[in-house]
Amino acid sequence: TRVKREIPFTPVEMTEPLLTKVVDCSAVAFTGVDTLEGVKKAKVTATTTGKLFKKANKLSYGFEDDATEAFVEFNLNTPLEVENGIEMTIPVLGDFSHNKLQLKYVNEDASEVIYTDFITLSSLNWKIYNAKVEDLPADGKKWYLTALVIEQTGHIANGFAGDVLVENIYGTFKNIP
Repeated sequence: TRVKREIPFTPVEMTEPLLTKVVDCSAVAFTGVDTLEGVKKAKVTATTTGKLFKKANKLSYGFEDDATEAFVEFNLNTPLEVENGIEMTIPVLGDFSHNKLQLKYVNEDASEVIYTDFITLSSLNWKIYNAKVEDLPADGKKWYLTALVIEQTGHIANGFAGDVLVENIYGTFKNIP
């Protein structure tokens, strides 16, 4: 069962990232794709269509025609250690599907997983989003950002296939590769 927990933060649209690049999307930055529920296709490719550096990762997905709930996880090559107060910036080119782009956090022993909404994919233009992580459990365990997730929540009919571009991930993460 997939548990979604709200971690309140508000992405702010920016004109340029102010933080250190921690995930470089000039090559494929994701190790694999978990096609969980209601997904008929999912893959990651590197592309030369970026906003700032002309290179990005294309997250391609397609949902089943009869899916009532569907989501796909795009796993980061290197999980990023996060804690409350960490800031992150992600340039995104959406697909106007109104699906949710979510962040997946996993604690160090994988005993708890948190999915939180990052943005609604409501634009066909490059936008740079900045957010601050808050309200992770204060349980003494380390937490990691492990994946970007696209969840079917949009107004477009089931069976939708789309492409979302992510240029890089910037942040004040603890374990900058």
